[in-house]
Amino acid sequence: MPMASENSSAADRAAAGTGPALGDFPPTNCGTPYVWRLDSPAPGPVLMISAAVHGNEVCGVHAIKTLLDCAITPQTGTIILALANPDAYAAHLARGGVNRYVDQDMNRLWADDMLAQPAGDCETRRCQDLLPFLQATDFLLDLHSMTLEGPPLVLTGLMPRARQFAEQLCIGDYLIADPGHAAGRRMRDFGRFCGPNAHHTALLLECGQHQSPEAVAVALRACLRLLGFFGHKIPEKLEKT
Repeated sequence: MPMASENSSAADRAAAGTGPALGDFPPTNCGTPYVWRLDSPAPGPVLMISAAVHGNEVCGVHAIKTLLDCAITPQTGTIILALANPDAYAAHLARGGVNRYVDQDMNRLWADDMLAQPAGDCETRRCQDLLPFLQATDFLLDLHSMTLEGPPLVLTGLMPRARQFAEQLCIGDYLIADPGHAAGRRMRDFGRFCGPNAHHTALLLECGQHQSPEAVAVALRACLRLLGFFGHKIPEKLEKT
């Protein structure tokens, strides 16, 4: 895989298929490393954007870094930005290889019984750290990328409200209404987002191929459409993204 140096520009790193250094991110403001909670004094929904559930999927990391660099500010409610698996992401950057996870796939651990077990590995501990944020979230956008080239795909699950929300955002070329993954529950399928009588909604967006700069652009556009949908002000420098 092409590599970019620590001193490369963000554009160079995106073009090389790698991501921002963790040291380039600001300190957390909520006590949980690599999670940023941005609160408005006005009431409103809680939006969460997550990236790097898998360490080698860097497009969403670029998007979150851009939002933080532009000092995105909620008009109402709360925006939560999270690098979900920073240890796996750090391993990917250090080794320049395919480091999806440290101990086990983080996107198979979101069933209640898995989250309640003693945290004996890196990913379970991190899921438990993120759990309070997921429990407070009304709308989740979980950013991923794919091994092979392909158009952006939105995984909506089976709830009609998720499909409707994806259609309103227009963030993917195809919508996939799947029942989940046979190997375990994904963050998108966390119980809060699958109840039949709730408004809570989650989308998983496969932005494109892992090393594709276009996947970075898709991830950022999706974030901006989510924020714009809920009336948050988009920084002028990003308005044409």
